[in-house]
Amino acid sequence: MNAPGILGLLGPPNLGLALGLTVVVVLAAAPAFRASLGTSPAGRVIFALGLITVMFAGHWSTFMVNRPFWNPDEGQLLAGALTLRHDPVFWRSVDGTTHGPLAQWPLTVVSWAGLPLDYRTARLVAHLLSALTLFLTAEGLALRYGAVTGRLAILPALALLGGTLEPEFAQYCSEHAPVALLAVGLWAAIHWAERRRPGWAFLTGMALAAAPLAKLQAAPLAVGIGLYWLWENLAGGTWRERTTASAMLAAGAVTTLVLVIGPAVVTGFGREFLASYFFDNISYTQDGGESLNFRIVWGLSSYVAMVAALVVTGLACGARMLRRDRLAWSAVGLVCLALVAIGGPQRNARHYWLFIIPPLACTAGVTLHAIGQAWAQRPGFQPRPVVIVALAAALVAPLLLYRAGKDFPRWRRLMIPENLPWAAVQTIVHASCPDDAIAVWGYAPDLYVLTQRRQGTHEAHTYGQIDSQNRARLRDRYLTDLAQNRPVLFIDAVGRFGGRYWNRARYGHEMFPALMDWISIHYQFLADVDEIRIYRRIDAL
Repeated sequence: MNAPGILGLLGPPNLGLALGLTVVVVLAAAPAFRASLGTSPAGRVIFALGLITVMFAGHWSTFMVNRPFWNPDEGQLLAGALTLRHDPVFWRSVDGTTHGPLAQWPLTVVSWAGLPLDYRTARLVAHLLSALTLFLTAEGLALRYGAVTGRLAILPALALLGGTLEPEFAQYCSEHAPVALLAVGLWAAIHWAERRRPGWAFLTGMALAAAPLAKLQAAPLAVGIGLYWLWENLAGGTWRERTTASAMLAAGAVTTLVLVIGPAVVTGFGREFLASYFFDNISYTQDGGESLNFRIVWGLSSYVAMVAALVVTGLACGARMLRRDRLAWSAVGLVCLALVAIGGPQRNARHYWLFIIPPLACTAGVTLHAIGQAWAQRPGFQPRPVVIVALAAALVAPLLLYRAGKDFPRWRRLMIPENLPWAAVQTIVHASCPDDAIAVWGYAPDLYVLTQRRQGTHEAHTYGQIDSQNRARLRDRYLTDLAQNRPVLFIDAVGRFGGRYWNRARYGHEMFPALMDWISIHYQFLADVDEIRIYRRIDAL
């Protein structure tokens, strides 16, 4: 498909996105002329609703078809949430491989509210978390530099997240929850630095401890925000106040650890938490062996270019002011730590780049403040409404035009696989009951979602049992899961719908002799549909 031209630019979803961004631009500039829209609860609510509107205006097409994208990570998260609804103790029933419970519990929680655990619900949660991340970043910067600066700073990020049609940014992935938790931590840290109330230190500690428990990859950024908080703590207050604040920060972190890890420890799965979440994660980074490929983030180029232009202008206008600003130095440090988090796993995954968006928004905020202060110091300077609105529009227009002309056709072409194993799905549904557990061998976690069946094993895929350096331990656990959970169906998904594992002769369950023997004893072959082999437990026939 060719680029859509002017009709594609103005057609849905771009028309709704343009209108939504226009409203948010006006709301961002409004506090400069009417204080009630900046500091009042009503003003904050209106602005938050504007952010949500933009996110949904740009991604309404993701809700039109309840089907998976090419990347199976969303299916893995949904499969884990389906299982946690039956047994909410993470690491006893579910192992997310590279993500923790706080990446999957949001899906389980919304399912308790009555929403189905399908792809539409997952994308609803993703867009809400993205809007929350931007809103809290804006609120933190607004407390430090004023509402106009805080809101203008997130406009490029909003245009990126609301306008991008990159499937790995639009689907729910394991980065959405930790990025939102990091935004909570930064927002709370800035509140504490400005108001010095112990409750904000406690909330900072809770959020910074929670982010790595959603994704261990978020740990460098959590440490960076913690160092910023420590810097602010040492910079002011009495010795007693600093000690009290540090104790509250530690208490918040311990509270999170007890609430999240405590259930696994109490039920005897604390060792599984250590082995899986730390040692297997380290093994995962060593299994990759890929260098950081910046070509896959060409879609971020316009966003990075706008932030870079702001930084250069800010240094030219107020370099001395920036050198004295602790948040400015911390923002630069967070950008560097985000690159560490992105490149650490040595995987060329686009969704990792979500980690860099809040640090860049924070960098934009501190440089916008320096520019504004430099202008304000000029004799006779008066900010006119047209100037502020024009600046706000200039922050988002290049990004919006780039998205409409580049990503829209690729979105239509690559968003959804053309074929899905519907015949195999129907066979699985007819051969099992809604409360039954099934076990899938291979890399097809979407089978759990499409059939709405929970996992009979810890993981929704068998990457660890096939390729991992720790496959001996993971294979033993896989057999233990089969013996304890007794899934009604065993499904060998190695084939054309098995993602990276398509070669049945090389990756089929026969490569694991102990598993092959177990299946031959306890299961009976049922069908081979869509190159997916389905076995039913003998005593359940």
